[in-house]
Amino acid sequence: MKITFVIGPSGTSKTTYIRKNYLVSDEVAVFDLAGKSWELFRDFKALEDDRIYDVYNESSHEAFIALMDGKDLVVEYCADGEDEELFSMINQVKKAGLRTEVIFLTADADIAWKRVQAAGPTYFSSCLIKEDTLEVLSGVIGDYVFNQDFEKICEVGSEGGSISFFRYKKDEQDVFFFSTDETALLEFAPEFESEKEPNVAYTDEFHNFGDAFEALLEKYPIFRLYPLKVSPTYKKEFKEAYQSF
Repeated sequence: MKITFVIGPSGTSKTTYIRKNYLVSDEVAVFDLAGKSWELFRDFKALEDDRIYDVYNESSHEAFIALMDGKDLVVEYCADGEDEELFSMINQVKKAGLRTEVIFLTADADIAWKRVQAAGPTYFSSCLIKEDTLEVLSGVIGDYVFNQDFEKICEVGSEGGSISFFRYKKDEQDVFFFSTDETALLEFAPEFESEKEPNVAYTDEFHNFGDAFEALLEKYPIFRLYPLKVSPTYKKEFKEAYQSF
């Protein structure tokens, strides 16, 4: 799989290039926030009001599904010369195990300017959403990596429902967490305390199963737990933790 960044200043026909070379392929998905805004609402004002969340969600969902299905992803990005944020994004993509390609389009400055002036209502400069593009795409890559090494290791029942334990890779280390069956959305704490949002219930993470199980008992002391499903890989650890309880 590969993520191709089609970059260049405004007026270099990035959108046209993408439409001509990639939209006809079923093996490629296009990540374009402005294009998604037009597709959903037939205007670009959605990128300036509350509808932007619909654009974000739809774009990120389609990109994530495409990567999980093994498709390539093409991203339109406005850049003219060195761009540290784009460079960081490319590094994140490479760390995720995906190949990258950068196609840099150029045009004479006068020609590019005339193209922008002559563009109709369906034109929107990707330069206006550079940060948004990289932010949403970064989330997509993060979700992709998370799902590459994500394992449900056991599920326990209780009088109030069920609780599942999961393991995933974070910075090359195993991390464990548990989630109740009524949990609709998992929010993992950011790296720095100052980055935490108010009124958000972050999911606790642990570096071994024993600590996660112990934390469960502290949080739900009245539950009478019984095993429902246990991964063979963690059968011994679960048995030891359960017998200790």
